[in-house]
Amino acid sequence: MSRVVAGWIGAAVRSPAGFTLIEIMVVLAIIGLLVGLVVPRYLGSRKQAYGAEALATISELKALQWSYYQRNGKFADNLDAMGFKPPAGSRWVYEVAEATEDRVVIRATGHAAPLTRSDTVTLTLTAEGEAKVESTF
Repeated sequence: MSRVVAGWIGAAVRSPAGFTLIEIMVVLAIIGLLVGLVVPRYLGSRKQAYGAEALATISELKALQWSYYQRNGKFADNLDAMGFKPPAGSRWVYEVAEATEDRVVIRATGHAAPLTRSDTVTLTLTAEGEAKVESTF
């Protein structure tokens, strides 16, 4: 009987009680690989969503500028003159970059992550009725 108990105790001592260092490293490597693949796609999707916000707001600014032009015979040289209020929580800064009587340039510039100052959306309107939207991202 003592032989059976001794065998049972010996087996209990020799059995692994947890994960080995190699097993933990393999799991961490797999998690790191998955995070490395998923995070850039997620950030790219966020940036596209913010770009869609800027384009929608630029469309609103276009309508406001045309309305101002019809009433005053010239383009507004600031956004307050048109009654524009930027969306709450926007990651863009909107400004009139250039304004003359027959041409206006409105620019949205990124100012919060994942956007940078090099991310811009530019609207150019002319008195002849031309409208051009350009984006850098």
